[in-house]
Amino acid sequence: ANDARAAALAPEINVTARTPRACAIHAADDATAPFQNSVLYFEALDAAGVRGSRLEVDPKGGHGFGLCQNLAEDEEVCAWPDAAAVWMRDIGARPKA
Repeated sequence: ANDARAAALAPEINVTARTPRACAIHAADDATAPFQNSVLYFEALDAAGVRGSRLEVDPKGGHGFGLCQNLAEDEEVCAWPDAAAVWMRDIGARPKA
């Protein structure tokens, strides 16, 4: 039953052409949720014809890096707010500066 529930909730399995585009920023060293999940989701979006998504996998950051309170400011993943803002501008969800 748990396997069936997990499969029903797996985002890469439930993607359709009506799934909204997404911006996924993941750390490769995330020990809680493997970054491969984000890769699978991005590939599923692409296969379903959902365009305009963004995928970024940074080498360090762990799980729940948030605003990088526990990381050096120069870690690549700490620039995620800027990357998300660029994506939002690119899809027209945020005015161009």
